Amino acid sequence: MASLRQRGKNKIWYALFRDAKGELVQRTTKLIDKRKAQALADEWEKMARPSMHERSAENMRRVIADLHRRFLGTEMPTMTVKDYCETWLKSKMNEVGGDTLSFYRHSTTLFLKHLGARAELDLFRLNRADIVGFRDAERLRVTAKTTNHSLKVLRMLFRQAHGDGWTPENPCEGVKAVREVRSDRTPKRPYTDEEFAALMAVADEEWRAMIIRGYYTGQRLLDIALMTAASEDPHLGVVKFWSSKTDLRIIVDMAPPYVEWVLAQPSTDNPKAPLHPRAFASVSKRTKNRTVTLSNQFTRLLMKAGLREKKPHRKVEGGPGRAGRRTMNALTCHSLRHSMASDLSNAGVPRAVVMDLVGHESVEINIGYTHHDTKTKKAAVAKLRDITRLVGG
Repeated sequence: MASLRQRGKNKIWYALFRDAKGELVQRTTKLIDKRKAQALADEWEKMARPSMHERSAENMRRVIADLHRRFLGTEMPTMTVKDYCETWLKSKMNEVGGDTLSFYRHSTTLFLKHLGARAELDLFRLNRADIVGFRDAERLRVTAKTTNHSLKVLRMLFRQAHGDGWTPENPCEGVKAVREVRSDRTPKRPYTDEEFAALMAVADEEWRAMIIRGYYTGQRLLDIALMTAASEDPHLGVVKFWSSKTDLRIIVDMAPPYVEWVLAQPSTDNPKAPLHPRAFASVSKRTKNRTVTLSNQFTRLLMKAGLREKKPHRKVEGGPGRAGRRTMNALTCHSLRHSMASDLSNAGVPRAVVMDLVGHESVEINIGYTHHDTKTKKAAVAKLRDITRLVGG
């Protein structure tokens, strides 16, 4: 039986009992009624030193629910795993961007699907084995990096659930990320002149423009698609816009071939006019996975140019199917960004200057101590290849 002692000028009763390890625990009951304090202390002792029968989550929840009823006079609220996932996602709507929220929803949907009928159980009954089971199942389906991204989402979700008092402990506590092996890494590499020429030959006018801007700015596909007439100033020789991923102001110095190519393009008096109308419309009307259509279009260009192996529309016997692990390809749209960075590095441009030019989101760059003057960056971009000649300037 737990013991009590009073402390403080308010004569609050403190419970003293030993836990399962035999260690003495002292916890305030916040009560001045000795009878109620003793009852609470006894229940705490039972929970701290449970019998084999009482170790189950259901019995623990029963004890807590009984305490809630006896001391607060109301029934303890319940929350299913599925309902809490939806509640958590709603709480994130005003905290993160649309693409991030979409990823959170995708990860929680995969988790609920893995749980099956258990998703309708009380959140209190979820345990570490459920998290580990999901992690291991995902690792068989996708890469280690993707698996760990989903695990990170669950860690945030259940850390919040534990903080809100819905779970006695965080079921993700102690669940480690899976190890990423070398074969999981995407073997990205820059485009050669021959590959650039092959790609330009099959691309239409808008895609050729996006490829050129992708290479000379080193920016992501979404940011290229969202560029407007106001983004480029060939007279000052700079490109300015906000990064959709980092929400940082990006200023990229224009290489001489890029400046000449822009000056040769049709001009407009409307600064808000999109430079790539079809791509702009595609990403603007979508609230999630905004670049998926453009990524698929670029993949088809690579296939048409003979730079990517064509895949069958239907699952072949023995194949992984559309839900299986993706094949990693050396050349993608992101390789344009890689090409700029690689060309600058190969030309002897210092790494810090390269990172500054492509708007790298590393902590070192963001804190501001590696900002470089315009002269340095102008000299750096002047070393880039002239890929505009591949489309006749």
